[in-house]
Amino acid sequence: MPPKAYRELLDRLMGGGDLTRDEAEERVCASLGIPAAIVGFGAGLQTAKVGATMEELRKLAWSNGIIPVQRALAGEIERSLLPDFERGAQGFELEFDASELIALEDDLVKRAKRWRDMVVGGFARVDEARGAMGLDVQPSDRIYLRPFSAIEVPAGQMPEDRRQVSEEGEAALDMRGRLGKRSTLAKQRRARRSAAQNAYVLALERMEGPLARAFE
Repeated sequence: MPPKAYRELLDRLMGGGDLTRDEAEERVCASLGIPAAIVGFGAGLQTAKVGATMEELRKLAWSNGIIPVQRALAGEIERSLLPDFERGAQGFELEFDASELIALEDDLVKRAKRWRDMVVGGFARVDEARGAMGLDVQPSDRIYLRPFSAIEVPAGQMPEDRRQVSEEGEAALDMRGRLGKRSTLAKQRRARRSAAQNAYVLALERMEGPLARAFE
């Protein structure tokens, strides 16, 4: 076939497109949400030649391509087929298990660190973190972890140790009966525990019940 006739045929079939650009491969991958390099298409391999780049593309394929399809499929099966196998299936859910995917291990580690920070910070319970990570949850896990050094102070109230310092400062500035007031404040301070000691005793009292049940 003459070159001119060949070009005219390409123009009619491809609409003037260039066959050397791998447009068909790019369109197929784009419709599925999967990078072309993951399935071995030349269009993707031309731009992904580094191991780190391939790893990121593999994560992208799972997060943008495969997992959304799995969720849609699981939702449809849960709606149409699950009631046929389980009566009263309101408490059942269907999902694909992605806990052992190597491509998503880094995301799992980041999520574990995020939940660990929330538990250590004291504003998330242990059972919430274990449930979010897919681990078994026991009734004894419904606890908060807070350090002994943390002192509870109601909003708008001055801590105990600061009130003591304020009282001692006022007594020291009062020139009338200064020694007597200092002696009285010293006796009161020795007679009562500090805020840190009260917090420590309160923490031990809170742990008494859970520890007793745990060792039964």
